[in-house]
Amino acid sequence: MATLKQGVALSLFIALFILLILFAMKFPLEEVLSKYPFVRRYPWYTPWRGAVVSLLIWLVIMTLRSFDVKYTKYMVWISALTFMGFHYYILINYIGFKNINIKPLFLELTIKNHNSLYLDLGQIVLLFTIADSVNWKKLLKKETIRQKVEGQG
Repeated sequence: MATLKQGVALSLFIALFILLILFAMKFPLEEVLSKYPFVRRYPWYTPWRGAVVSLLIWLVIMTLRSFDVKYTKYMVWISALTFMGFHYYILINYIGFKNINIKPLFLELTIKNHNSLYLDLGQIVLLFTIADSVNWKKLLKKETIRQKVEGQG
């Protein structure tokens, strides 16, 4: 059950997260990250900026989780799902759904009859977020069915 402190921390995180995403989507992030000047503007730049910022926030929160910082459990999921939303929005709207073949941990993109295989960061982020959410100590302490049967025999 969430406490008042958790609720306030989560509310502040969501508000800051939304503000950062909105700011990033308006700010030409690609010009800051590249040493080459950008004069072209593509329509996918805006959601790409949101994906980059949400991925960076996810990485920061995952790092905080490794130091057992409180109130980060839901923040990891919010940032991961936001990244995945932007990531797949870009793929579907700017590459085309029929040109994407999703495989375990990979994407196969077909552009002009040429197939390319890419590591799918959306699946990687989801996998790490799920792995982070599992209480491994509790899970590994549970006795398996096989151990119970061997103990009886």
